[in-house]
Amino acid sequence: MHPGNDPGPDLPLDEILQSLTDGLLVVDLNKRIVFVNHVLAGMYGFEPRAMIGKSCAELIGFDHCINCPFEDVIQGDGAYTGHNLRCDQIHAGPHCVSVSPYRDDEGTIIGAVEIYRDMQALGAYIEDMEDRNVELAHERQRLDDILTDSSDGYFTASTDRVIQSADSKLLALLGRSEEEVVGQPCPTVFGSDKCETDCPLLWASENDKNVIGCREQISAMGGALPVDKSIFLHKDTEGRLEHLIGVLRNASEIVELRRSAVSASGIHRLVSRNAQMEGVFDLIRIFGPTDTAVLVLGESGTGKELVATSLQQISPRKSRPFVKINCSALAEGLLESELFGHVRGAFTGADKDKRGLFEVADRGTIFLDEVGDMSPKLQAKILRVLEEQEFEKVGGTETLKVDVRVVAATNRDLRRAIGDGSFREDLYYRLNAIQIKIPPLRERTEDVPILVDRFLSELNRTHGNEVHRISARALDHLQRYRWPGNIRELRNAVEFAYLCARSDRIERQDLPESIFLPDGASADPADHRPAIHHPAGSSRDATRIREAMQRFDGNRRQVAEALGISRTTLWRRLKAMGQD
Repeated sequence: MHPGNDPGPDLPLDEILQSLTDGLLVVDLNKRIVFVNHVLAGMYGFEPRAMIGKSCAELIGFDHCINCPFEDVIQGDGAYTGHNLRCDQIHAGPHCVSVSPYRDDEGTIIGAVEIYRDMQALGAYIEDMEDRNVELAHERQRLDDILTDSSDGYFTASTDRVIQSADSKLLALLGRSEEEVVGQPCPTVFGSDKCETDCPLLWASENDKNVIGCREQISAMGGALPVDKSIFLHKDTEGRLEHLIGVLRNASEIVELRRSAVSASGIHRLVSRNAQMEGVFDLIRIFGPTDTAVLVLGESGTGKELVATSLQQISPRKSRPFVKINCSALAEGLLESELFGHVRGAFTGADKDKRGLFEVADRGTIFLDEVGDMSPKLQAKILRVLEEQEFEKVGGTETLKVDVRVVAATNRDLRRAIGDGSFREDLYYRLNAIQIKIPPLRERTEDVPILVDRFLSELNRTHGNEVHRISARALDHLQRYRWPGNIRELRNAVEFAYLCARSDRIERQDLPESIFLPDGASADPADHRPAIHHPAGSSRDATRIREAMQRFDGNRRQVAEALGISRTTLWRRLKAMGQD
């Protein structure tokens, strides 16, 4: 059947061939065109009928015409396909040309079928992909250069913590060969102090978040090595976790610098790396050796008493009495008696004379804590001592002369108190000869590691235990918490964690529940740890409570604060222990 003949209503071959999007022509054994579809005719700008009977060589000038494959095809050597061919008469291109033998019903080759496909769009796509591959190669080389120049070590690990690859920097850091690392479980390779308790790879996988700069101690080159480990999630195109990428940075130099910084900045029992605190230290050094009155300002728990003690320790009065009193802890009558003393019979129960603290502090220093809570009557008597260095005992008539330096402290806004009439302006200016303001702990979070180290040392001496360290994750939570109770609250939190620690290191789960509450300002809600609920009456819980009750002489408010729980919770646990 000739391609140009009508195949009948059951098989509209001509319509089928004309519907192709590729150019099609059929030639006989003399290379005369016997059929051409509209697509191919349109390539040359001819009408299909005008091409019938013409030699394809007269009309077509493709690259392959020089070595025409026609003879090979009709000799039965198979089909021919030529790629990226161009034609002078056809400005579009390139083309893909396929030539196949055309047979009659008896299987005899009577011509050839040629199909022409415009490859311009595909060619542009291929060229674009080639350009992208070049760019990717450049990026890959740039990344390789960065990794080569970096001192960090890199590795990849499967989701079940098996090391898949490790670069030369990591192997050098570990002091191991590739065979000793690749294919091994992560804990076996690194021997980190976090492997079993706070693994950053597990945390990253479980929380679907990267981990940046987690401080660890790993086993490297025969010893413990501090490193900062970062873990990054690598996902497939559908968002499924494929593996993890780890970066290790040697932190031994940073740790050493931190140790030197801790020992370099401090006075008496005050230590800090904060610039504001450096200003506090300077004021203490300048005015400590003088007799000038000092007013120490700061929130509750910031260490105002330590500042007063430091002033006394570097003053000429350091070998003389240093007496302290909290002015908010006593009623007015009792406070007056404590400060100035009383004579026998001054009030009911005064069966003998009593020396007051001003008299005891003669030639020394007195520290009036929370002076802003003092009544106006006592404020007047304090003003007289400051101005005249004299006073009378309660119920007495004899005027006593003293030589006392006064250091006062308050967490109140005394200027506002002056405005509402609760504090004397003249007393304020007498006390405020030198003002030292202590910043709250939330403004000096760089001091948290230093303070934690100090508290751990003190607790080890007190309890005889050996808790020397705190994990980086636990320390991170302490530094992000806002500390409304300042250093006093931090001290209680460290003591709570110290008593809960199950090894020589405090972990995140050892910290008190209050550190993880939303109003505690832990920056990322995803980091909030579930509250630790020990079974009421369990041996561990009971031991902690008994130790705290003994330490604070049964004061339940102080015990609850130290344990980081409410007094109601403490009452329930004591009841469960049979001590309600």
